[in-house]
Amino acid sequence: MTQGPAVDGRLNEPVWQSATAITEFRQQEPAEGELSSEPTEVRIIYDDVQLYIGVVVTDSEPSEIRATELRRDNNLESDDSFAVILDTNHDHRNAFMFRINPRGTRFDALIRNESAFVTANWDEQWTAAAVLTETGWSAEIAIPFKILRFSAAKDQLWGVNFERVIKRKNESSYWAGWDRDYMFTNVSQAGHLTGIRDIRQAERLRIRPYVLGGIEKFNASTDPARRFVREVGLDDVKFALTSSLTADLTVNTDFAQTEADTQQINLTRFSLFFPEKRQFFIEGSDSLRMTVGFLHFGPPPLEVFYSRRVGLSDSGESVPLAAGGKLTGKVGGFDVGVLNVQSGKHLGRPGENFFVGRVRKDIFQRSFIGAIFTNRQGGDRFNRVAGADARFVFMRYLNIAALAVKSIDSGRNGKGWVRQGGIEWRADKLEAGMNYIGVDPDFKPGMGFVRRHDRLFGQRISFRPRPGGTLIRQLEFTPTNVAYYNDAGSLLSRTSQMQVAASFQSGDRIEINQSNVAERLLRPFNLTSVTIPVGRYTWNESAITLRVP
Repeated sequence: MTQGPAVDGRLNEPVWQSATAITEFRQQEPAEGELSSEPTEVRIIYDDVQLYIGVVVTDSEPSEIRATELRRDNNLESDDSFAVILDTNHDHRNAFMFRINPRGTRFDALIRNESAFVTANWDEQWTAAAVLTETGWSAEIAIPFKILRFSAAKDQLWGVNFERVIKRKNESSYWAGWDRDYMFTNVSQAGHLTGIRDIRQAERLRIRPYVLGGIEKFNASTDPARRFVREVGLDDVKFALTSSLTADLTVNTDFAQTEADTQQINLTRFSLFFPEKRQFFIEGSDSLRMTVGFLHFGPPPLEVFYSRRVGLSDSGESVPLAAGGKLTGKVGGFDVGVLNVQSGKHLGRPGENFFVGRVRKDIFQRSFIGAIFTNRQGGDRFNRVAGADARFVFMRYLNIAALAVKSIDSGRNGKGWVRQGGIEWRADKLEAGMNYIGVDPDFKPGMGFVRRHDRLFGQRISFRPRPGGTLIRQLEFTPTNVAYYNDAGSLLSRTSQMQVAASFQSGDRIEINQSNVAERLLRPFNLTSVTIPVGRYTWNESAITLRVP
């Protein structure tokens, strides 16, 4: 097919009828393995530049279809929805996710290493349309090959899976991988898409320049003369070296159109984490990332490479970037990422060079080993970090992860290690795990993020029976204990929590949480106009939460 159909949400072109219909969806909730209560038909076609996915969603009560959200990148958790994941490299761990609701509202994300936490700040150019009909709704999705990464093989073999959510029934069904012990993001459970031949990423070069111009005058200054302002640069030059390896270049970068951070109020003694929103750093960011595996027990404790250190000062001020380059993708079975950026002078300080290299090798079916090196250098100062990580998956449910990272800083001579080890059992009726994270006081990642320099010991177990019946779908009993110790072994803080929850067949959920918290201050803590003195503090917290879809 040389040209695809018009993307209007109606599958009325003859080319759709020539495609084989995918119809057998099975429930994960509420009746595992049973056919979906409402029929769904999916068809896939393609032309020289795009993949087209058409879906006809039948509903016996079309007036009850939920479709309220119009904002791009909303996760659509309150609406009926249809989603597809594409494992274009067929590595059984990484995928692109595309989701729409009956109004054509789009959500896209990246899945990395089958993580439940998708990279939702990935935004690309794809189109979708949906229409409500007398028998349900229908939709068309058009995904350009240029935004995907795949091999150069003549005959493509991709992983694919589909999800349909019927919100009023609290029903989710899938074409493959409907086992409750797996999530939609478990790419290894996807089916296979065959029959795609002779495709390529048609757009190998993409340039995004910018030009700024204007006149400024400050009447209150000692020199009120007008001054011409002009800036020229390249926000991003993207070049596809191969079908799975992409190079990016930026010169005199301007981030003026980047979305502002969500305001956060910090009432703790520890650093806040702000996600990256600059498109140059978002592209391929997962190829550069090394972080603690699972059971975080709160905010992100560690990011070995935190891209907000580049181009932003510690106080959040913009630092000019003279030039930078990035290489991300797959080479010879390895997932690789390399970044090198040179910043300009700022507030009288010389520019700095930022370099990071990351490599990860997939082994066995769902495991990997990897390494990272970062270097931040400017003037006579430098900071270097090197480390390795690994994750192994056994017997479907058992995950073991470990990480070791060492920092060397020109201004510090003490220990500078991070060590992490964890074990987790993840299944529908039982989740349990332990995690240890030790951050030495002198660990300083010049291009990374550390929330606190302490020792974390965390344990959690969650027993989740399904009693059956028409009212309660699943109960949860989850005791958790998290404790932090300093380098000398003294307890700094501890939270012991018991959560009892019930998920109802209607989709409602109620949670009851009872916590005992202890905090020990080794030095006074100033909080605005209040100073909290040294000492040990304990208190109890109780909360009841009701969630209605």
